[in-house]
Amino acid sequence: MSSDKAFEPTLSDVLVVRAMLAKTTILPELVGTILDYAEYWARSTAKAVLNEAIAARRVGQGEFDYEGNKFLLRSYPVGLTERAYKDEEDGNHDGDDSSSRDERFSTIIPRPLPVFKEFDRDFFQRAIKNASTFSNPARKIVFRISSHDQGWTTDEVPGPFIAAKTWFDAGIERFDASNFTDEADSHDMKQWTARKLGTVEPQVKEAKDSHEGWDYQFPFTPWKGPYEIQRNAMASSDFIDFKVTWTCWDVIAPDSPEAQDLLEQGKGRRAGNGQFVRNLKLGDVVTVWGRAMHRGWVNTVESVEIDIYWAL
Repeated sequence: MSSDKAFEPTLSDVLVVRAMLAKTTILPELVGTILDYAEYWARSTAKAVLNEAIAARRVGQGEFDYEGNKFLLRSYPVGLTERAYKDEEDGNHDGDDSSSRDERFSTIIPRPLPVFKEFDRDFFQRAIKNASTFSNPARKIVFRISSHDQGWTTDEVPGPFIAAKTWFDAGIERFDASNFTDEADSHDMKQWTARKLGTVEPQVKEAKDSHEGWDYQFPFTPWKGPYEIQRNAMASSDFIDFKVTWTCWDVIAPDSPEAQDLLEQGKGRRAGNGQFVRNLKLGDVVTVWGRAMHRGWVNTVESVEIDIYWAL
């Protein structure tokens, strides 16, 4: 049966093609580069159906002392598919990534803790069967978000997105080696849970009161955030399905006319430079946060999905 949907290989497909090319090419060490140039990548998917309403709340007495921040979803670690977690539980290792999402990993709320000690690439390559050979294997991220704001505003509306005050930010989490008790514990994939992650973005700083531990440092406005994904259409109560694609080859400078075009489409001015994708390390986790600014603004989220494409 024919289908209009583009073929996307599973991890198993990529491994089979890599093995076939390694046997037939004169320089097998170039196989990874060949597959990368052909964009024959593995992919992991995380999705959450949420029906969340994120409202700005007052946190101080100043004119702008409102904030609304809510964690929505995390990806699986770059270089792993969700099937890898399921296989570890079942004792299977076929590499297929068709299983359902493990909600305990994807949606558990993160703690505001920094990464005190990182694992290096060699650790992940030893621990993960068929791990990527690249230190920074991420090539493309596709965010799919269905959402709208409160549906009305007394503010001036210069365009559908340009002044909107509900939006979505991307973040990064990284496994913290200090959260694992010993070497054996760190090599057991069952122990690679959300509780073992530290936060890279949004930034985490030690609280002023040392008894309070650590706090997230969220940018107050979307245009100051480094990794804004998408703004809602301003004063619209209709759900809109947004699709935002970032690649490691994006080179749009934040102060360029092209960045202004992105802003007018509701996309982040700084997200078009490709830095987010290029800097993701093997084992990193991508997160999505819903945001609302000022009293009266509500970010209503129906669903969020993250697809990460990575090179072996």
